[in-house]
Formats: sequence, C-alpha cells, structure tokens
Amino acid sequence: MVNCSVVTCGVNHKNNPENCTFHRFPLDPVVREKWLILIGRVDWTPRKSSTICSKHFPDLYKRKIRMNTILVKGALPTLFVPGHIKEEVPILCVNNIPSTSQWPEISVPLSPSIKKLMSKNFKLKQRLREKQRKIRTLVARTKRQSFKIAVLQNMLKGIHPQPGLIEQYTDLTVAWGSELTQYLINRVNDKKCDNLQSSTKDSEE
Repeated sequence: MVNCSVVTCGVNHKNNPENCTFHRFPLDPVVREKWLILIGRVDWTPRKSSTICSKHFPDLYKRKIRMNTILVKGALPTLFVPGHIKEEVPILCVNNIPSTSQWPEISVPLSPSIKKLMSKNFKLKQRLREKQRKIRTLVARTKRQSFKIAVLQNMLKGIHPQPGLIEQYTDLTVAWGSELTQYLINRVNDKKCDNLQSSTKDSEE
C-alpha cells in the first residue's frame, strides 16, 4: 500500500481526501538527505517504493503533465513537515524547468460560457472584416466619382454657356453620385443643342 512517509501525515491511497499524488525519494543523495531532514526522519533509510504525498510540496515545484503531477528537479517537501533545514530553500533555476516547446499538448475542456464568448468574438470579427471591406469599396467608389466630376467640370469650361451657368454646375458638383453625373451630362447635351439651334437661326437671318 502506498503511504506518505511523513509520520504526521497519514495519507495513503485509501485515505486520500485531497487526491494527492505520491512522489518517490530522489536518487540524488544530497537532495534525499534534505528530504529526510525536513520530514524529521534522519536515521531512517527509505525504500525504493517510499513516497511523500504532494501536499508537502509548494506549487512552484509542481508541473502538470496531462493527468499526472510531477516534481521539478530540486523540489523540497517544505509544507506540513516537522523538520527544517538551515539553508534557504533554493529558488528553481529556469534551466531545470522544461521549455514550453517540450511540454505535451494538453486538452482543456471549455465551459459553456467560454464557448459562448468565443463564438461571439468570432462573429464580431467577421462583422468587422465585412465593414472594413465595405469601407474599402466606398473609398474606391468615391475616388471614381471624384474623377468623373473633375472630367465634367473640365467639359463645362470648354463650352460657352450663359453667364452664371458655370457657377451653377460647380455648386451642384459638390454632391457625389451617379444620378448627378447623368444629370450634368444631360444638361451639357441640352446646352449644346440650344447653342446649335441659336447658331442656325442667326445664319438664316
């Protein structure tokens, strides 16, 4: 039966209300000696199967790999133990911690609220992309209309209408749109016809 080697603990695989994991003594004799000092059993020799439960180790020494909890190199059981060591508990060196690229992929189940938020976020991103596409389309359309208006203004300057007609057309071209463009073209054509008829009458007289 698996038992915790801390005398005052009493946790084993049957009596384990906190679902603790069990960890064997390290092979490094220096670290092993520290474990024995901390649990108050200096004169005791642990067997290969001897373990200490996880509740005696601070979280900074623990790493969750899939469903298993492992201890990093140099971990010390400093919680709920009768003994202590004079030297300060060493801070973990970054080199002792596996890099994230070496960790196996862990599938974490998502709660319904998180899934709902993720779905909402995805839909908002889609709407944002659609709005951006429409803005680009409107900007391009505006540039085309501005070009057409500039062309029409140049056409108006090339004819000789009645005084004040150029100013009238210039005021109208402030607005943009295909209907205004067609309106200006029709007015130009009508003016040309009026000038042609006027010229014909003058020649007949």
